[in-house]
Amino acid sequence: MTFEKKCLVEFSDIGALHLECPRCGTVSAFQRGDWLRLLPESLSKGCSYCGASFDFKGNTAEYDAICNMVASLAKIADVLRGKNLNLKLEITCPE
Repeated sequence: MTFEKKCLVEFSDIGALHLECPRCGTVSAFQRGDWLRLLPESLSKGCSYCGASFDFKGNTAEYDAICNMVASLAKIADVLRGKNLNLKLEITCPE
């Protein structure tokens, strides 16, 4: 018999998205209701503490990909509510 540990996250469990500056370590957390309003601007402005660029400028494929992913995350929990489907993300389990 083999045992396998899996860590699964439901979309409705995602409460915030975090942006962490690789230079100074400052973390900006965006609650679900603020994702679409605040996160895109923060991506293009960079770190609010030290000013380091995140290297994402508006109207680029990379910027659009992140903004589209965030928009989908913001909608998916509502889309799944009441449906006959459980959709979850498998993440690396903490040791």
